[in-house]
Amino acid sequence: MRMKGVRSLREMTRLLDADPRLRELCLIKIGDAAYPRSVLSRFIRKVGDDNLTRIIEVRINKLEKKLDVSAQCAKEFAL
Repeated sequence: MRMKGVRSLREMTRLLDADPRLRELCLIKIGDAAYPRSVLSRFIRKVGDDNLTRIIEVRINKLEKKLDVSAQCAKEFAL
């Protein structure tokens, strides 16, 4: 499974440690350890590449729609 800009599980674990937005998307609480590579690897194997890609796309689409609605509300409120 390849996400845009993430080439390996090692890089993904590093991003989970460093990026608070990604941690929030993955429901990792502040102060909790990020998921190790073994957990990510097992999860991908159990869910499957296609299903995981679909889950990520749905989540991203929901976030994009939420941002669009927020931007429209901000424009209307500013008028």
